[in-house]
Amino acid sequence: MRSSGWMVKVQAAWKNQSRKIQRQLRSNAQYHSDARFCQRWKIIWNLVRGNSPSSIAHHVAISYSNVIRVARRFVEQGPAGLIDRREDNGTVKITEDHEELLLMAAAQSPRDYGFDRPTWTQKLFIQVLTDKMGTTVSTTTMSRTLTRIDVRLKRPKPIALCPWKKAKRTRRLNETRRIAGGHLVCVLQFLVAAHRLGCHMPGTLWPRNMPRSFLLCLMASSVLSACRHSAAPTEIVTFADAEAEFHGGDYDNAIESFTQFLSTHPDHAKALRGRGTAHLLRGDLDEARRDLDRAIESDGKDPIAFNNRAQVFKRLGRNKEAIADIEKALELDYDYAELWNDLGQLYSGMEMYQEAVEHYGAAIRLDPNEVNFYLNRGASYVELGRFADGIDDFTSAIRLAHDDYMAYALRSNAYRLLGETEKARKDAETADRLNPDWPASDLGGEQRTSPGL
Repeated sequence: MRSSGWMVKVQAAWKNQSRKIQRQLRSNAQYHSDARFCQRWKIIWNLVRGNSPSSIAHHVAISYSNVIRVARRFVEQGPAGLIDRREDNGTVKITEDHEELLLMAAAQSPRDYGFDRPTWTQKLFIQVLTDKMGTTVSTTTMSRTLTRIDVRLKRPKPIALCPWKKAKRTRRLNETRRIAGGHLVCVLQFLVAAHRLGCHMPGTLWPRNMPRSFLLCLMASSVLSACRHSAAPTEIVTFADAEAEFHGGDYDNAIESFTQFLSTHPDHAKALRGRGTAHLLRGDLDEARRDLDRAIESDGKDPIAFNNRAQVFKRLGRNKEAIADIEKALELDYDYAELWNDLGQLYSGMEMYQEAVEHYGAAIRLDPNEVNFYLNRGASYVELGRFADGIDDFTSAIRLAHDDYMAYALRSNAYRLLGETEKARKDAETADRLNPDWPASDLGGEQRTSPGL
C-alpha cells in the first residue's frame, strides 16, 4: 500500500473515534509521561493532520518503516494498538522481595557479602540476587531497578574523620591553600616540564601499571611540601578562622582574629558584623555598635547586621531605634522568623503586649518548631490576662521540649493565676525537678535569644 493510502486510512480511523477519545489522544501526544507512547501518538496525530510518513520519519527522527508499523496498528486495533506490547511479556523477574534485598545490600558494604570491593557495582548487585534468591537479570534490568528504588551509583567518597577541632582544622586548610596559591605558578611550570619530559622517557622509567598523571600528582605534592617548608612561618588568619572561633564560643580570640583579618580587609562587611556581634555578646556595647554601623555602611542589605544592632539598642534602652532596625531587617528578609520574635520582645519591653502577641504569632507561623516563640507569646498572653491562651502556648512548648523547665514554670504560674492550684503545683514540681535552681524571676519576660553571626 502506498504511504498516502496509510494516511487516508489513519484519518478514517480517527474520524470513527468519539470526540472525548480524540481529545484524550491529542493530550497523550503532548503530555504523556511515557516517551515512547507519546511518540506513537505524535505519529498518528501528524498523519491525521495530513503529513506524509516520510516527513514524519524525518522530523521525529525514526525509521520510515516504524511510522508505517504504528499506522497499521492504529488502523487495525484502534487506540489499544498503540499500547506497549511488552506488558504481555510474562511475569516480571524483579519483585518487591528482590527490591527489598537490594535496598538492604545498598545499606551495607559489599565486603559484608564476601566481595573484595568496598563499593557496589551493578554486577555485584546481580551476583547478590543470584546467590541469595537464585534470580539472574541483565545489567539493563538492574539499572532500571536501581533507578526505580532510588539507589544511585555515584563516585565513592571515602570518609576520614579528623581528630582536630574545627578551628585548628580550618586554620591548617587555609594555610595549605595560601601556600599552594603562592607557589601555583611554580607547580604548574613543573608539571608542564615533567609532562613534556615524560613524553620522551623510556617506558622503564614509568611503571606500566601506574598512570603517568598519578605520578605527576605525586611529584607535584612533593614540590608543594618543599614549598611549605620554605615558606615564611607567619600565620595568616582568615575569616573562616575567626568565624570558627566565634561559633566555638571563644569570643576574645574571635575578636582578635577578626581584627587581624580586618587589617587587610577593612571593609569586609561580614567580618565587621562578626566582630561587632562578639563585642555585643561580651557586653561591650559601644564597640559593638561601632562595628555594626560600619558593617551596615559596607553592606546595607544584611538583615542580620540590622538585627544585631537592634539588640545593641535594646540593651541601651533605645527601643524605638531597635524597632526601626528590625523593621528594616524585615524589609530585607520578611520570612526571617527570629526577627519577628525580636520585634515582639521589644514591644513586650514597652508593655505593648497585644502588638507583641501579633509579632510572636508571625514568628510561629514561619517556624512552628521553635520553643522560645511559644514561651514568649504565652508570657505576653499572661500579661494580657488571657491565661488559657498562655497555657495553650506553654503546652505547645512542652510538646516540643519535654525537658524545658521554663515551660513548666511559666505554665505553673498561669495555672496559679487561673486558680487551678493543683495543676500549678504539679508543674512547679516538674520545673523544680528539671532545674532545682530556677528563680521565681524567670516567670516573666522573654526567653533565651542571642544575636546571630
